[in-house]
Amino acid sequence: MTTDELLAVYPAARLALIEARRARGITQKAASSMLNVSWPYYSMVELGEVTPEPRIAGKIARLFGIDILEGEQQ
Repeated sequence: MTTDELLAVYPAARLALIEARRARGITQKAASSMLNVSWPYYSMVELGEVTPEPRIAGKIARLFGIDILEGEQQ
């Protein structure tokens, strides 16, 4: 998907997460492993189907340098 297509589907925070992961060349499956969560759960986070609990949001922030709840680069 292009950035424009992603923006049409995802809120800014989710888009920032997807772009940060892709910029690092990390797959969803690899990210879920690094975060010690299941691949389906991580996918649901990116899709906006679930909001990660604070502990997982903190791990995401450290891994990707982004605040998943705000969509801002750190």
